[in-house]
Amino acid sequence: MLLRVAGGVLFVAVIGALLAGAVTGDETRAALADGGPACLFRGLFGLVCPFCGMTHATLDLGAGRWASALAEHPLAPLVALAVAWVGLRLARGRPLELFGRTIGPRALLAAVLAVWVVNLVAHAQAASSQLVGGEPDHVADVATPGQQHDQAVDAERVAG
Repeated sequence: MLLRVAGGVLFVAVIGALLAGAVTGDETRAALADGGPACLFRGLFGLVCPFCGMTHATLDLGAGRWASALAEHPLAPLVALAVAWVGLRLARGRPLELFGRTIGPRALLAAVLAVWVVNLVAHAQAASSQLVGGEPDHVADVATPGQQHDQAVDAERVAG
């Protein structure tokens, strides 16, 4: 029963973020993305987790901003689709099967690790391209495109 509830929450979260991205303005999207809980892993270890950037990216996908979404998380469309699919399967009490084969915990872990490697590389590349006068202490110190956009919206709000 707990897995079904968790699956439902995952599915609703992804669909809700896509819809929120589609129907809200820039300020609301920024508030939704930045007003939620911070990444515990990033806070503890100073490194991006496999899903860092997905809140901004999913809102951007809903708004039709594919380039921004991909800049936030290089696998954003794939991860959003996979999380929604897993959530829906779990919520309906169905096994995780793809092409007639059951997806076990090891396969899920391998997929998450692969996503993490891609996300770490993308954030490291973004960090190295933003370096001007010195290196940040770690990748988490570098603003992502979504954070840069949010900062610009905040600056316009203060100026206006």
